[in-house]
Amino acid sequence: MYRYNRDWRFTSSFVWDPDSHTTRSGSAMWHYQPADNPNKIVNIGYRYRNDTMRYDQASGQWTYGSDFGTPGQANYIKDYYKIDQHDFSFIWPVVPQWSVIGRWQHDYGRSRTLEAFGGFEYDNCCWKMRVINRYWIDYDETSLNPDLNDEPDTGIFLQIVFKGLGNVIGGATETFLDEGIQGYRERENQAF
Repeated sequence: MYRYNRDWRFTSSFVWDPDSHTTRSGSAMWHYQPADNPNKIVNIGYRYRNDTMRYDQASGQWTYGSDFGTPGQANYIKDYYKIDQHDFSFIWPVVPQWSVIGRWQHDYGRSRTLEAFGGFEYDNCCWKMRVINRYWIDYDETSLNPDLNDEPDTGIFLQIVFKGLGNVIGGATETFLDEGIQGYRERENQAF
């Protein structure tokens, strides 16, 4: 991680393959969250993976590559395990007590949105409420089976928090915001 100043930081990671002299995977993320106002968050990032090693349950063998199935068969998907994605997320105050929240994660290799959500937050001295509309694909990294990884879900999430008492309803909202927006946890920790 490289911190330019108190407001900006850059994180990246790369996996180098010494045998092929190439990077196998990598990521880079710009994060903006002002130290004097941590309620403002903007993230933009990119990640890629050229291939993966996985256990093929049908053959009982470990396989290596980016394709699913065998070329010429009906279930063959070229570059299925290759990752080429961007990620953009934000929480931004628009007027006192009101903020907008959003995230868009897109997979260029399969031309699809992996997760998108947008909503708003109302925050006063005693309680907080969020309403978020979310679209996502639950990606199963264990099986890596396309039949299990292509069905999207949608939902409208409501969260109400009484400050000092905790989450009344909407715990799932807290989870996907914490996992999807870098800086969200720091923002919430300073709020109480």
